[in-house]
Amino acid sequence: MREDDRILCLDLGGTKLRAAIISGGEIKEKKVFSTCISRGLEGIKETLLLGLSAYEGVFRGVAVSSAGNIDPESGNVIYATDNLPGYTGFPLGRFLQEKSGMPCACINDGCAAALGEYYLSGQEGEVMLFLTLGTGVGGAYVKDGKILFGTDGMLGHKTLFADGLKCNCGRSGCVEKYASGSAFRSLLKTADVKYDTPDAIWSAFARGESSVCSCVESWADNVKAALTMYYEFLPFSRVVLGGGMSDSGKYWLDLVREENFSVDLARGGDDAGLIGAYVNFKKKFQS
Repeated sequence: MREDDRILCLDLGGTKLRAAIISGGEIKEKKVFSTCISRGLEGIKETLLLGLSAYEGVFRGVAVSSAGNIDPESGNVIYATDNLPGYTGFPLGRFLQEKSGMPCACINDGCAAALGEYYLSGQEGEVMLFLTLGTGVGGAYVKDGKILFGTDGMLGHKTLFADGLKCNCGRSGCVEKYASGSAFRSLLKTADVKYDTPDAIWSAFARGESSVCSCVESWADNVKAALTMYYEFLPFSRVVLGGGMSDSGKYWLDLVREENFSVDLARGGDDAGLIGAYVNFKKKFQS
């Protein structure tokens, strides 16, 4: 990879858009914007344009990591939940290519994060599962730098509990309803936990406050059940957990460990999706 290859990388989620310039596999500049979902697709398009304009004229391509079921060939959004209202059917790749005048490569955010973590770890030979625990749940299985499963962005919508909670995808009992950051916040709300910042919540957990501990343990049990289900579906030797919940992983990681595989926190943090989008762009355009 040439060090002067400056690629604009966008990582779009239900709450934030991260924009970065990456060159030689390293993030050189980064900005974060709030995702505007209050006006549906128009707000999402405006958010994407904010990302494009942040570094206008200093990049030679656009690499995108996005929530939803993304067709990596066409760049179209095949399906997205109400986390991104109106996004289903949107020609994401064509939109960004027309607005920037530059080549564009799009990939699901879970797959992008998986590629990013694989790139950062340099892991070879073994099957790795990467799972994002954020607004939703995404991820992919990776081996030898290739996505084995997860390109449809639907790992979060595998059924964890039959006849479980109704999901905004239309199914019931999805992993996303039990193991995501949103699910954790729902548990806190149901338990009438009053702390409104992550630091306050995890401080309360560390000192053993019963209501918070109960929520954390219930959520961690759900994550562990999901990991077991994924392992039974396609065995892996290692799982890497990212997304917003990984920021507090030091508090709960031991609660989700399992003897059949190792469990680690993501090295790239919120940057993994950006790096994975970059890796996907470089592979697509062989540069």
